[in-house]
Formats: sequence, structure tokens, C-alpha cells
Amino acid sequence: MRKNFFTAILTAVLALSLGTANAAALRDVFKRVSASVVVVLAESRSPGTLGRQGPADVGGLGSGVLISQSGSILTAAHVVEAADRVTIRFAGGAIVAARVVASDPLADLALLQVTQVPQDAVVARIGDSDKVDVADQVFVVGAPYGISETLTVGYVSARRTASSGPGD
Repeated sequence: MRKNFFTAILTAVLALSLGTANAAALRDVFKRVSASVVVVLAESRSPGTLGRQGPADVGGLGSGVLISQSGSILTAAHVVEAADRVTIRFAGGAIVAARVVASDPLADLALLQVTQVPQDAVVARIGDSDKVDVADQVFVVGAPYGISETLTVGYVSARRTASSGPGD
């Protein structure tokens, strides 16, 4: 459920309605958008499990998107919620340390800040989610399981308004 909600939010941020993208081939739009997608690597020290001595390293892995030239990255809160250390792998291959600036577990969103932005990094052009409606065809570019530059095509199945919440 949380991953589906994050996908919906990322869709609102990165998605382009295919109806408005008719002027450009999907392939060209994909190439432009995929350069903004990053891989988020989160490491945490968890207490040892029964039968093990000492803490164990636990890792989280997810996608994110560079949303500002100053190094702000949007990702899922569940990826970094227990992280002691976060690193970002940019599309060009650079690996940079990051810190969690803000996190909203209910919305499953987190804002990260990298220590530096590689020169070849591309900032995503943020779309207007108010222009996306139920039944619009959209696509999501991500990096599930660390596999960069994946494309998923689908439809907006629902919208949550500010007055509605989980279970409404």
C-alpha cells in the first residue's frame, strides 16, 4: 500500500499525461526524465536478532528524483525511515552522501539533501498535478531494486483531495 501511494505521488511529480506529450515521442521524454532519477541507498544498524551477537547492518534501496539544483531529492519515507546513513547514486554514476531533511510517514514521502550535486546531474521539471485527472494515461520512470531507468505505463486510478485521508 505504501509503495503504491509513493508511486502515485511520484507519478504526480514526474508524470506527463501522454495526451499532452503527443508532440514528443515517448522515448524522447523518457530519456529526458530518466536523467533526474536517482538510486537511494539507506543503511542502518539494527539490534542483533535472536542467536546473533551485536548489531546487524540493514539496507534500504529505492528510487528518488532530483528536484532542485541545490540538491533536494524526493523519495519514499519507508526507504530512509530507519537510516543511519544515506547515499545517492546519480544517473551519471556519481555516489554522494545525503541526509534526511524531512519525512512524512503517513504520506510515505521524504526530502533528502545531498552534500554536493554532480555537474552532470539533471533536475526534474516538476509538473502540475492539478492538471492530471482520473483515467489520464501516465508513465513513471524509476529505479526499483537499484535497476536504473525503468519505465512503467499506466493510468491515474484515483486522486486524494486535501480533505480526504486514509480510509475516507
